[in-house]
Amino acid sequence: MMNLKKIRLQRLIKFLNAINSTSFVNLKNKELNEGFEESFISKKGEKINFFNLGFKNKWQNSLPDDVISKANDCFKKELKELGYI
Repeated sequence: MMNLKKIRLQRLIKFLNAINSTSFVNLKNKELNEGFEESFISKKGEKINFFNLGFKNKWQNSLPDDVISKANDCFKKELKELGYI
């Protein structure tokens, strides 16, 4: 019985560690310190971080209304199926 509890505790610790290590803040810091190959270069030649805005990122404020409308029309069936509309 003790062995089963130990295994469960180890699995819980691994799970919590995975959540912590993949948090936005940790991934952004890792990118800043170690680089991240998915980062890209803007048309002006400036490096754009992959982990850029995080929680401040509101796609609703970034995308023009016509693009949102086109995406909603294009994926109307899927959005309805998933309960978004």
